[in-house]
Amino acid sequence: MNAGPLRVLFVDDDLVDRMAFDRFVKRGRLPYACVLADSAQAARKHLASECFDIVITDYSLTDGTCLDLLGEFKNVPFIVVTGTGSEETAVEAMKLGARDYLIKDPDGHHLTVLPATVRNVLERCAAETELREHREHLEELVKERTAELVAEIHERLRAEEEKRVLQEQLNHAQKMEAVGQLASGVAHDFNNLLTVIFGNLDLVRRQLSPDQEKAIGASLEAIWEAAQQAIGVTRSLLIFARKVPGEKKPIDLCETVERTMRMIRRALPASIELVTETAKETPIWTHADETQIQQVIMNLAVNARDAMPNGGTLRIAVAGAGGPIDEGVRRSGKPEAPLVCLTVSDTGTGIPPRIQARIFEPFFSTKPRGAGTGLGLSIIHGIVKDHNGRIEVGSVVGKGTTFRVFLPACEPGVEAEAGRSPGGGPQGKGEKILLAEDDDYIGTVLATRLESDGYLVIRADNGQSLLDACREHGDSIRLFVLDVDLPKRSGIDCLKDLRTEGCQTPAILMTGSMEVDLTEPLPGRTRLLRKPFQVVELTRLIGEALASPSGSGAAE
Repeated sequence: MNAGPLRVLFVDDDLVDRMAFDRFVKRGRLPYACVLADSAQAARKHLASECFDIVITDYSLTDGTCLDLLGEFKNVPFIVVTGTGSEETAVEAMKLGARDYLIKDPDGHHLTVLPATVRNVLERCAAETELREHREHLEELVKERTAELVAEIHERLRAEEEKRVLQEQLNHAQKMEAVGQLASGVAHDFNNLLTVIFGNLDLVRRQLSPDQEKAIGASLEAIWEAAQQAIGVTRSLLIFARKVPGEKKPIDLCETVERTMRMIRRALPASIELVTETAKETPIWTHADETQIQQVIMNLAVNARDAMPNGGTLRIAVAGAGGPIDEGVRRSGKPEAPLVCLTVSDTGTGIPPRIQARIFEPFFSTKPRGAGTGLGLSIIHGIVKDHNGRIEVGSVVGKGTTFRVFLPACEPGVEAEAGRSPGGGPQGKGEKILLAEDDDYIGTVLATRLESDGYLVIRADNGQSLLDACREHGDSIRLFVLDVDLPKRSGIDCLKDLRTEGCQTPAILMTGSMEVDLTEPLPGRTRLLRKPFQVVELTRLIGEALASPSGSGAAE
């Protein structure tokens, strides 16, 4: 309750009752600041313009009843006094919001209980106000805590989703690692088979007469081409398994695109038109790993195919150094070497601007779950970056997407055609070569070729027989040709033992595996030859090793 006098509005249309109330207040020295009203209309004016702690009103007024006032001014506590109505009337007033009621008697005895009634009403109102404020405070606390719990739940759900995504990525990485191990093993065996194919192809061609060469030369050329493509497949497996670094050399980008087209056409539905724009007569050279560039082209082509489910046009173009691309670089003021450009464009659905900045992120994919790994474009980005190039993307939703891959230009390369011809490589003069190879097909074809070139070949098929042959023939052996992966003891371990014993005979290590770490120095006067290789590559290395008094190197 207020510290000062209570502001009381007394409403009664009977002048005698108003005067009796006023006299009662003054005689009792009640702490009331009273305002008297003789009608409902007069009470409305006072209530609309002034603030009162309580209203004491007669039930029946000349212009209505107090029920109308109760309905209009619910924020002020009312005490209803009734002399003409019954207790049911008073209860009705209580239902509409009156805080209490008094039954009026002619002698005015009801006024004697009025102060206590007023005090009780105001105390109840104060208690209700405190309870309401407390409830509102509790509701606010509950609301805040609910918001905190919702935020905690969302954070927990986000963390669980992140954990699920990370677990999926871990599972995917583990699966990729397992597939990579399998791919590495398959590639190792495949390399041995290709070495046999190249070796026997070489032997066949060396034995053909000119007429026979003319008759079956095209067939042999087809075998050679197929074996070359198989090398690309093998290297793709090893690159996928992260078992081999990229082998960069000058390549004709136009020719690479043309060779890749044969694979792309098989991957495209008939509803997609494939258009290529390459300068076949003018080679465009870049220093790159051809297998990885083919992977870039294939991945972009597959993405374009998926963006055109209802058909469209896939365009692959190559532009060379010195053209509009280099002019654009010079105008931009960037101090870059001449560039070549590979462009892959489609007329598909396009990429929304809001996700274009994320397309090269690992595991980011707009494809449905199970339809893609989200690694294709990130792999492309990594390959291009490894080639000191850059990749740009432009896309319009509903019209298509264009990827431009910029690579440094280089001087023309020298294409190795020696493997196609039966000749090539130096001739031996009876030098004794120890050939250690556990694969009988490879050992036989290499020994046959080397013996036909004039070398004397000693065969070994495991590490122990290799060491036994070395100790038997001693310094008469002019060269070791050793497979790394020999039974009983590896070729490289045998060579290390021989070097420790003081043997300085030059060696060529052959391997179909990429597990040999080239970051560690090989034993002195040692060269490394990766399978699959053409026999002419081996004979060239043999000639270099026998002609050089010292040194080591690697051929891959």
